[in-house]
Amino acid sequence: SMIRDDLHPQLRTALEMMIALFEARWDDVIRHTRWLMDSTFVDPEGFFHWAGALAMAGDKEGALELLERTVEGGYYPASAFVSYPNLDPLRTTSDFGHIVRRAEERQHEAHQAFRAADGPQLLGLPNM
Repeated sequence: SMIRDDLHPQLRTALEMMIALFEARWDDVIRHTRWLMDSTFVDPEGFFHWAGALAMAGDKEGALELLERTVEGGYYPASAFVSYPNLDPLRTTSDFGHIVRRAEERQHEAHQAFRAADGPQLLGLPNM
């Protein structure tokens, strides 16, 4: 491998997964991403992108699990869920629709809480 051996194991595996994704080595994408899913990694935005990699690799079940972790972890940009092309293989599943609706609900709740706390005024933004 062209990746240095002295890197943190999670970083090394994430880089190996990305190279496999670029090279369309789907079994390696799944293997590396599944290893990362079982690690202590907890960044929900990372989960979102890894879900796209798994969807492209054909692991719909793993991709949907990561999207669940994404929303539960506090990352729920609903418009990205709808427009991110890597998630296209999931769009016909009912689970995907449920996850998108939950992301939309969480995003709406966050926006309401931001407005209720005078967030726009505190940041000098126009009324939202």
